[in-house]
Amino acid sequence: MKYIIRAFKYFLYLSAMVVLILGIFVLLKLVPPDINQIFRGGWTSVMTVAAIFGLASAFYPLWGYRKEELTLQEIPDTDIKESICSLMESMGYVQEKDSDDDISFRLRNKFSRLTHSFEDRISFFHLGDTPAAEGIPSTQTWVIEGLTRDVVRIGGTLKHRFYKRTTD
Repeated sequence: MKYIIRAFKYFLYLSAMVVLILGIFVLLKLVPPDINQIFRGGWTSVMTVAAIFGLASAFYPLWGYRKEELTLQEIPDTDIKESICSLMESMGYVQEKDSDDDISFRLRNKFSRLTHSFEDRISFFHLGDTPAAEGIPSTQTWVIEGLTRDVVRIGGTLKHRFYKRTTD
């Protein structure tokens, strides 16, 4: 159901952007206010464009959203959950939900939320801990879910932050 809602939102978002751009062109008198003159095939072309938008919107949630598993090394005197919260706050997110094993965030800025089509939620799920073994530090495994570009950016930052550098 979530997939269908996302696809429908993107269809509306794409359609609204085209209508807005064409409206600006008409107001600036760059194009005449007649669909038959704006599009070569008139309403037939409009339906073709709508079908293309529908097809693109149907596939975008497959490419635009992902889950990624992160294995983060524990660093003494550092709580990973608190570090996730402070990182997300510094990146412009506010905490939406917090429980023992999951946290979710939304963008603070309303304009940024609009540019993300209000699909800006980033969720973290704690899968478990791996105790330290001889020569191997303890780790925590988290799953991060959200927009692909945000998951890659946030996941990469967390991996870098909790990567224990060793010198041989």
